[in-house]
Amino acid sequence: MAAPLRILITNNTLAKPAGTELSTLDYSVSLRQRGHEVAAFSAHLGEVAQRLRDAGVVVVDDLDQLPWRPQLVHGHHEWETTLAALRFADVPVVSFCRGPCNWQEAPCLAPNVVLWAVVDDACRDRLTERHGVAADKVELVLNGIDLSRFRQRATPVSSVRRVLVFSNYASEQNYLPTVRAACEVAGAELVVIGSAVGSIHPRPEEILGDYDVVLAKGKAALEALAVGCAVIVCDAPGLGPLVTEENFDSLRRISFGNPCMTETIDVAGVSARLKEIRPEQITRTTERVRATCGLEQTIDRLEEIYSRALSTPLNVDAVGQAEFASRFLTEKTQAYKLGRKTQEFWHDQREPDAPDEMDAVKVDRVLDAIFNAEAKHAKLMARLDKAQAQIEKLRTQPSVPPRGLAARLRSLLPG
Repeated sequence: MAAPLRILITNNTLAKPAGTELSTLDYSVSLRQRGHEVAAFSAHLGEVAQRLRDAGVVVVDDLDQLPWRPQLVHGHHEWETTLAALRFADVPVVSFCRGPCNWQEAPCLAPNVVLWAVVDDACRDRLTERHGVAADKVELVLNGIDLSRFRQRATPVSSVRRVLVFSNYASEQNYLPTVRAACEVAGAELVVIGSAVGSIHPRPEEILGDYDVVLAKGKAALEALAVGCAVIVCDAPGLGPLVTEENFDSLRRISFGNPCMTETIDVAGVSARLKEIRPEQITRTTERVRATCGLEQTIDRLEEIYSRALSTPLNVDAVGQAEFASRFLTEKTQAYKLGRKTQEFWHDQREPDAPDEMDAVKVDRVLDAIFNAEAKHAKLMARLDKAQAQIEKLRTQPSVPPRGLAARLRSLLPG
């Protein structure tokens, strides 16, 4: 870019290391290295916030604490982006969508949002089809990896000995027992890292190279590929493919996410994926990732989008901004009230004289269960889609003799 910018990046939380939190860290540090001034805003600070501060990035949980006025807002997550858009009504905003389903990832529609950015095609469809965003206002920014951190392992994978499930949603209550059984069949050791099992590693680049195979989705899958692991796309919604040089581009366009995790997670399916692994294939895929998915390429793309945003005229007036704020707050009223009730519950149960003597750890587990319900919902929706496809198949096969369950299903369907 022609001149350094003052950029404000918003995020849902800056607490535990996770996908968007770590992307915020990567973007902030890289942009600072290019001479930009960067600040990060979230109401929920923690470990990631400290890592940002250690890297020289300004971090605030109150927008009035910013030491300067931003020239551009790079907004992750609807709520936080909207707060910044309302606070800096005369500043252009680029609203990012990094998930096709999560409520937090809904786009900000404030009048001063001039562009929207997505990390994959599913997010693009969400913006254009569900939220009415014009297609020519949506920019694609594929995920990139800091290759200086995620170094390629010294020894290429030669066999399946150690398998890692790398997910904040994996638990003994969903698909872990199935993966464990498949690993036992393959004679491989299984390790699980993720918040649902109480095992979080803040710096995955330090341990990914210790595993031959990684089961993951999203950016975690891309990180494992960059290191040189074999990757099977798999998480709570279902089982996806083994990533290969041939399917890499198409899988990256959907962020190794829900659209490809269409199969039921069973022992036979996981075992089949493990048997597909070939050392030479892993090497070729890793070489492709390291040649095309570097973080520097992503930052180049961000700077292009910032330039376009800054050259787009802002047409914002006080009445329009006030009308948007009213609509936004009306829509979020029930969520706000539910959040307040949850907050009161959390504080009440932390009191020493709480009637059921729940300690802070138990309360946090309850709240984690609430937040992890999103993963369960995604899994149920995937099952529903599969069931609907099976029903449609039955409905469109008139040659099948009309007996048994198939006949009953047809009798209930229109047409």
